[in-house]
Amino acid sequence: MQDHGGHHVGLGLITLGVLFLLAKIFDVSVGAILVPGILIGLGFWLLLRQRQMSPETVIRQKFIGDIKRRDTWTVGDEEIRVFIGNVDLDFTQTQIPTGETTIRVFGFINEMHIKLPGQVGVALETTSLIGDIRFLGNKQDKWFTTTCLASERYDFAKRRIRIKTTCFIHEVNVTQV
Repeated sequence: MQDHGGHHVGLGLITLGVLFLLAKIFDVSVGAILVPGILIGLGFWLLLRQRQMSPETVIRQKFIGDIKRRDTWTVGDEEIRVFIGNVDLDFTQTQIPTGETTIRVFGFINEMHIKLPGQVGVALETTSLIGDIRFLGNKQDKWFTTTCLASERYDFAKRRIRIKTTCFIHEVNVTQV
């Protein structure tokens, strides 16, 4: 898997460094540049993000709160946006389509619990400043990095779930039963 998140983090660091350097050279307040720059960048990202998704992708949003998917629900490509909250996805009683299904989660501070049947392949790509990742019994604490993990024989599984997360601080727990 490619490490696109690492490129984004690197680009962000370079941009911040340039802003601080220009602020020092021209004696300008960094806050006066940084906050509007972040808002402009976020706006562009949201506009361009819509164009990158397929028309079938379901979008669920909550500013503060929880998104829980349990019992029987329709599994398909989905994007979940939760600024602060929990994301609970239980796939054990659902019909997972053949092939790969992608679930993207974006947020600021999130806790995620993902539960899958044993025969389903699972891949996890996380990008965060601070991350606590429990993936199929293995625990990793990550700082300022992108992590890519996959279940054994993921590429050969008939049904596959790919979970991509981008959060500032998050805890992710992926289990199979």
